[in-house]
Amino acid sequence: MAWFTRISDDSTYLSGVLDPMLLLGIGLGLLFVPATATAMSAVAPEDNGAASGLVNVMQQIGGSLGLAILVTVFGTATRNSAEHVPAGSTTEEAKKFVLSDAISTAFTADVVFSAAVLLAALFAISNKKQQAVHDEAAGAPA
Repeated sequence: MAWFTRISDDSTYLSGVLDPMLLLGIGLGLLFVPATATAMSAVAPEDNGAASGLVNVMQQIGGSLGLAILVTVFGTATRNSAEHVPAGSTTEEAKKFVLSDAISTAFTADVVFSAAVLLAALFAISNKKQQAVHDEAAGAPA
């Protein structure tokens, strides 16, 4: 996603869009199976169906909500960029500037949000490990 923030008004489809999309597709393909397996690993066998449904629903809601937020950021950035078009730009140059600036801004917001989610996940994992160590030291079953 950080690669998308580098989109500028002189980016080409190959260097500005296709390459990061290929990397994103490969990364997401490698991420979803282990993430789902991890989410399901601590679920009791009798709750597998409900938990699996919940994981899939949350993925769909997360995608929809994330897209809605990014479209809102993109729209706001488009209006702001339109007010700051470089002087002397042709109409075509102005359109390219506004579009590329809004795309870059939306992906920057996505990178910040993704980093925050990663930090929250790492914090949750760390707390879970600390709790397991504490429970083990107290003699509680793991």
